[in-house]
Amino acid sequence: MSLESSAVTRTYFPHVNLLRAFAALSVFVYHVIEHYGWSGFPIDYGLIWFRMGWMSVDLFFVISGFVIGWSLIQLHGRHTRLKPLSGEFLWRRAGRIIPLYLLTMLVFALLVEPRLFSVHHIVNWLAHFTFTHPFHPQTFGSINGINWTIGVEVHFYLFALITSPWWVRRNPLTVLLTGILIAWLMRYGAVITGEKMGLVAGQIFPLAIQMPMMLDEFAAGMALALLIKRFPLESWRGSKMVQGLLLGGLSLALLVIAMKLYWMDAEYWSNPNMVIFWRSSIAIAFASLLAFFIWLPPLKNPPMLYRGLYYLGDISYGIYLWHVIVIELFKPHLIGQPSLYLLATMPVTLLLAAASWHWLEKPLIKWSKARSLTSRNS
Repeated sequence: MSLESSAVTRTYFPHVNLLRAFAALSVFVYHVIEHYGWSGFPIDYGLIWFRMGWMSVDLFFVISGFVIGWSLIQLHGRHTRLKPLSGEFLWRRAGRIIPLYLLTMLVFALLVEPRLFSVHHIVNWLAHFTFTHPFHPQTFGSINGINWTIGVEVHFYLFALITSPWWVRRNPLTVLLTGILIAWLMRYGAVITGEKMGLVAGQIFPLAIQMPMMLDEFAAGMALALLIKRFPLESWRGSKMVQGLLLGGLSLALLVIAMKLYWMDAEYWSNPNMVIFWRSSIAIAFASLLAFFIWLPPLKNPPMLYRGLYYLGDISYGIYLWHVIVIELFKPHLIGQPSLYLLATMPVTLLLAAASWHWLEKPLIKWSKARSLTSRNS
């Protein structure tokens, strides 16, 4: 298996797709376990990670911070004014996020919760159409529950764009520390607000999982993008094996530390210190893991297994948005058969994700890129 030459500056990091695939499948299996109450699966099969698959959302946020950060860094290199930059950026983001988001919401309402078409739920629809649904407990997860993360993502896109004239010229450590400090302050405010409202344990979740409460995770990815801009991979000197061992060892050590901190109080939501501070540790650990996958040289002739995982990364957004719908539809029909529940829902989810990728997402991504270029040149 040969590696491509690193003589040409890399602007695309293909191995990130493997992390996307892992994150999407982790969230999927976690929700199967939770919806079914299948507590034996992680223990019986030695796959305890899937009991904590919700942490893959944190991985998605770190990846998003890097991808959006890298995109805006490149755009600032091409544009001197914010208006054409904003047009290009927003067209591309809209083409990537909105079409499948709207389609899966409609399918969820049609097949899972038809009552959502009642006039009484107009506020739900308006909140989701405007991406304001994470701001209120009644709309937070009311249409295809995992859509709260899409709202948080969109809020981050706007934040990153508006503040980009500042952070693209800053030191990576400054961006990381600023993001951590803001997140700590905002999560502290969420905890205090929750206490005053009389909320207990998990009830504080909608307050503490917003933007900018999650800015430390996005900032970890943004700081990594700035670091690679400042120290391009092609400029690295020394043994590639030593570099890989150091990066891999660092990411493993940071992940172990973050998980040890988590297991000190896995109840999490009942401990204000965990709510306020812990996510910064997993953000830094995931950023180091992402750095390792970014460092890995592209493969010229990847094996079939790699290509399969890469493809799952391509369709990961579809896996993420379709899986709850499929889980809900299968739930009433497979009572008492958890293994069959997983085996039945996974291929259906993957087929839907593949279909939406080829027939909806790819064409509209291509169209939005063309439209963004028109916006840039106008």
